[in-house]
Amino acid sequence: MQMGIDVWVRRTNAPASSRVTEPLTRTLPPVVEAPAVVERSVPVPSAETAVRVRLDCVAVRHAVAIGDFTNPLDKRLAQEIVSVVGGSAAPKIQHTQFRWPATQTGDASVAAARSAYRAFLRGQADRAEARGVLLFGAAACALIEDADAEAAAIVLRCPELATLRADPQAKKALWLSVSKTALV
Repeated sequence: MQMGIDVWVRRTNAPASSRVTEPLTRTLPPVVEAPAVVERSVPVPSAETAVRVRLDCVAVRHAVAIGDFTNPLDKRLAQEIVSVVGGSAAPKIQHTQFRWPATQTGDASVAAARSAYRAFLRGQADRAEARGVLLFGAAACALIEDADAEAAAIVLRCPELATLRADPQAKKALWLSVSKTALV
């Protein structure tokens, strides 16, 4: 019986399994055309599945980055990227998180998650007066649709930060996309 608690006790001698993710079925086109940056389509959960999301947000004036920054190196790289995109030598970096579901009771559907994520993106972009919002990885891109990019900020889908750290060509493609969209 699941009660919204992420802690469990193994009651059999079966091997421990990693956390199960919801099935992802539909793909979305990129908000900004950047085929060199995002090489695979982004999976989206089906409409009847309950969604669990935890994303980190790093923001400076004029730039916002959202993704799964559990690795400290990923978080540092995200801070460096938004500092450059924001154009500030000594930026005031703000950290927030998007968690879904927000409460254990209530609607945990994909539609509710999309609505909450859309509001979160708009709020972060407005607060930072962002010219651009960079979404790093499939988790950050999965709940956004092209219609959600109505904010004044440009939304750019990017690969996972671990990919950027490991592949200089991926970094180059990201910077080319950022410069094409006039974020820097």
